[in-house]
Amino acid sequence: MFLPECSKDYNEWLKKSLVGTIEPGPNVPHMIADVGAKHQIRLHRLQQRFDKNELYHQRRQSEDAEIIAQLKKELRRDRQCMSELDDNMEQQIQSVERFKYQEGARLAKDHLWANRYAMWEEVNIAKRTRLGESLGGA
Repeated sequence: MFLPECSKDYNEWLKKSLVGTIEPGPNVPHMIADVGAKHQIRLHRLQQRFDKNELYHQRRQSEDAEIIAQLKKELRRDRQCMSELDDNMEQQIQSVERFKYQEGARLAKDHLWANRYAMWEEVNIAKRTRLGESLGGA
């Protein structure tokens, strides 16, 4: 009785005739695997990895958008507070103007102007720092 799977000649002939369409399977040299199926499996795994990464990036983008919205809201609130503080200091300076001949009023006015200038300077430093970061990061 002749068993073709036991014949070395038959196995070599089979391998040569199927070159390009099939290749030996992983870790099992005598098994034959379909190249197309192997590529389909690889494509499926790559698609799964891509989908996983896409979901991760969408989630991160959503989280970043929420943080940005919250920071913009805080910035608007802080700008409003700064504007109110500036207006309040201006009113205090105007109220001190009525007492211009008193020494304490002059000192208070100088102190208010110094505080107002320091506040403006801090805002400008923050703006320059932010501008430098945006130019450096771009």
